[in-house]
Amino acid sequence: MDIKYPTECSDSKEVFSMWKNFRQEVIACLKKTPVSEFAKSPEEGRWSISEVGEHLYITQWNIARSVSIIMTGRGNALFGGYTTEPNYRMIKITLMKPSGVKNPPAVAPLNKYSFEELLPLLNKAETKLEETLLKYSKEELMKYKIEHPFFGDLHIFDFIWVMGMHENSHLSALKKRTKDF
Repeated sequence: MDIKYPTECSDSKEVFSMWKNFRQEVIACLKKTPVSEFAKSPEEGRWSISEVGEHLYITQWNIARSVSIIMTGRGNALFGGYTTEPNYRMIKITLMKPSGVKNPPAVAPLNKYSFEELLPLLNKAETKLEETLLKYSKEELMKYKIEHPFFGDLHIFDFIWVMGMHENSHLSALKKRTKDF
């Protein structure tokens, strides 16, 4: 799939569509994982396949809720443009490297979901994000910035793109781990 940078995307539907394509591939990886391997940790300090899926659910759900709150004027966000536009190429490269970066506690998995429980949650988060995003134009989403824990203040539109790349990075890791199943 050809990955466009935010500056090349015309609207929120285009950015969401990219994320949705990554999610479909994530679900395909989850579906081919044997039950005996789903919650099994690969090595000390690494996440199980179940935990990766849970992390992706929590991340997307939290973003959908945050965007909804900000765009309806009920939450705090920074307003205005960039002093320097993000280096999208470097963000993409950074996200595609295994980093071992400690995630914020709010998106840390608890390894508490079976596949049967996780799949509906992933679908619920995707639907919530889609319903939220598609209400707003690219221009509206570019008015507000929120803080990304690693890349600083990003417009909501750019933040959504970054989180699509985040999903893609986990997808790459899942593909490697599930190739033998």
